[in-house]
Amino acid sequence: GAGTGHAAALQRYATRLRTHGVRLVAAVRNYTAAEGLLNLGVAILQAPLWPGVWLTAEQRKRASSANMADTLAEAGLMNEAAFIDVMRQWDEIITAVRPDLVVGDYAPAIALMARGRIPLILTGNGFTLPPSEMASFPPLHDFAPPRWNEDVVLTAVNKMARSTGAQPLDRLTQMFAADARIVESFAILDPYDRHRVEPIDGPIFDAPPSPRRADADGVVVYLAPGVAIHRDI
Repeated sequence: GAGTGHAAALQRYATRLRTHGVRLVAAVRNYTAAEGLLNLGVAILQAPLWPGVWLTAEQRKRASSANMADTLAEAGLMNEAAFIDVMRQWDEIITAVRPDLVVGDYAPAIALMARGRIPLILTGNGFTLPPSEMASFPPLHDFAPPRWNEDVVLTAVNKMARSTGAQPLDRLTQMFAADARIVESFAILDPYDRHRVEPIDGPIFDAPPSPRRADADGVVVYLAPGVAIHRDI
């Protein structure tokens, strides 16, 4: 996908906002995913790239998806030197664009830099937009326990926040706090369904979904290249 799903979600908001004469600037991970935004006349910027593959080959073999803290830590949040660069690049984009509103889809780094500074809306599906009121990130499966100590990750994030002028966090889940949040998911597919205190908004469709065929018996599963198929599938 290379960010295609996130860009498509932002395109739906851009389609509505442009009818109000709003100046639209999108920072995206991958230019090829932004074709729909370009067709709407949205100015496109390169989003800062997370450090990505920074663990050793042996550490990557033990990579964890047990909770969101593990996911963020291993995506680069615990590579402090590199992640400070990501935060500073977002600060430069904010300073250059001078937005009146930031809309982020699975973009916790710009959320860190914008919070308390610019009105912030976060959008995403149930997985990418966890409840920010939780004291900590719960386990998402029982295949393996979490690898990263959340307090250690929080300490690192707050150290980086102080060095870049961002607001420190009280808890790591606060990375997903915002002035408004739009959770685009069905409750039955929301991994945080039992933890939410606010109702979710449901998915946004470009057109009404087609009715299910009487003989429908298939499900499409979207996986990244190289992901091992689970034994139950």
